[in-house]
Amino acid sequence: MSETPSDPPSANAAPAKTRLHTEARERRGRWPGMVWAIPLAALLVVGYLAVQALANRGVDVVVTFKTSGGARAGETQVVYKGVTVGHVVSIQIAQDARNVEMRLRLDRRAKSHLREGAKFWLIGAEPSFTDLSSLKAAVSGVSIGVSPGTGAPQDHFVGLDQPPVVPPDQAGTLYILEGAQLNSTRIGSGIYYHGLIVGRVTRVEISDPQKMRLVIFVNAPFDRLVHAGTLFFNANAADVALSAGHLSANIGPGSSVITGGIEFDTPSAVASQPQSPARTLFGFSPNEFQASDQPRGPQLSYRAIFHGAAQRPQADAPVWLSGERIGRVLASRITLPKGATTTTTEVTLEIEPQSLALPIDGDVRASTDAALQGLIHGGYRMQMGQYPPLVGTATLIFAKSAAGSGGVSGALPDIPTAGSTGVDELTSKLNVILDKVNAVPIEAIGGDVRQITAHVAQLVSSPDLADSLHKLDATLTSVDQMTREMKPQVGPLVAKLNQTADQLQGVVANANAVIGGGLGAAQDANLPAALGQVTEAARSLRSLADYLGRHPEALVKGKQKGE
Repeated sequence: MSETPSDPPSANAAPAKTRLHTEARERRGRWPGMVWAIPLAALLVVGYLAVQALANRGVDVVVTFKTSGGARAGETQVVYKGVTVGHVVSIQIAQDARNVEMRLRLDRRAKSHLREGAKFWLIGAEPSFTDLSSLKAAVSGVSIGVSPGTGAPQDHFVGLDQPPVVPPDQAGTLYILEGAQLNSTRIGSGIYYHGLIVGRVTRVEISDPQKMRLVIFVNAPFDRLVHAGTLFFNANAADVALSAGHLSANIGPGSSVITGGIEFDTPSAVASQPQSPARTLFGFSPNEFQASDQPRGPQLSYRAIFHGAAQRPQADAPVWLSGERIGRVLASRITLPKGATTTTTEVTLEIEPQSLALPIDGDVRASTDAALQGLIHGGYRMQMGQYPPLVGTATLIFAKSAAGSGGVSGALPDIPTAGSTGVDELTSKLNVILDKVNAVPIEAIGGDVRQITAHVAQLVSSPDLADSLHKLDATLTSVDQMTREMKPQVGPLVAKLNQTADQLQGVVANANAVIGGGLGAAQDANLPAALGQVTEAARSLRSLADYLGRHPEALVKGKQKGE
């Protein structure tokens, strides 16, 4: 089938209509569409949080403890200077089955301090009154303390068995104390200066059988108060002491009642000296009074032997001379020589020449021996006793005595001794009194008293005594009745006696008138005497009437003695 070509369009012909066709093509863009916007945003947020978590995740370390001490994973906090710096992530038994491993997660800023020398410890695992922060664990549970190290970086540590008494970064100075009486002081007890706690006891140990050694830490800046002459003594709750004849009392810091502790004081005379270096050795005393009574200058050793003494002074007991301390006792022991019937007390003591106002330059031994020799020649002897007398502790007293001659002699010079004073002397006198009391026949006297008491009881209970008392009562009743009956008649009787006395006086007056009426009247020599007797009778009647008027009962009872 052939196609016939069409004629070409003429120039004047109208243009033919063009047919348009729409064509769709598939085209892929770079944006997946709005439907994926939300998941993509969530993914970005999660990624950001993951990055932040990784950045703030902190640092994990493993610490080995002997026990968990009540710590709990996810709850127990790690603290540094009271600020929480991490927490416990997990707790498990170590491979050796004897310890506990704790994984701690600490703040990432602590990474630079997790080095060799860093310390970890449990706070509150063993509550103690010496560490008040440990008592908080009874309510809030234990926590873990940490202190930074300065060595090489590491992530495994061994925890301390006990919390450090002093924080490792605390500024201060260590000192060493030695003394014989520890009292209630223990590790962690406070160090006090005028009642203010300025340090802690870090260690307690025995230096020898008679002494205790303490290592103390004094915080800065209070360590600058420790000098060569500083006095250390036990911080007792209350001290009552007898010193040099005076009764003294002192109240210590309140917390020392429970925790004990050590106090120190620096006399003004040595306050200008430089601070003592670390680990300087000081002695400490049982109380402030003994601390202030420390030896002065050099000390020279002597010996005194007592036979049959009833008491023994302890170490550090003072030696007295005229009420002044001149030395102290170093040691004493009791021996029983072979064949002896009484014990012997051997006392080693020290004398301070400076206390005797002796020079301490030159030959101190020779000058001190010479001074003591002079006192001994003057009758002084070392005596065992108590100072103050009767109420003080056992001590030595260098006093005048009636003992014989003697002197200072020997490699360890012996000082002559005399009988004991104080309690021993009083005991002897009491024994004499008791011997006299025992000689009194107390049992015989008691028997006589019991016999007399029995007789009195028998007499009191006798029917005859009761009958006699009844009759006596009846008699007294009758006398009283007679007195009452006669009392009304006493008045007329007294009036008649007065009337009779008046008549007798009238007769005497008439007779005197008759006798003396004239010069020539006859007179009888006996008549004046008769008239005198009549006058006396009248006077007696008046006296009788007056007495009966005052004592009408005399008509029955008679006149009483002394009336």
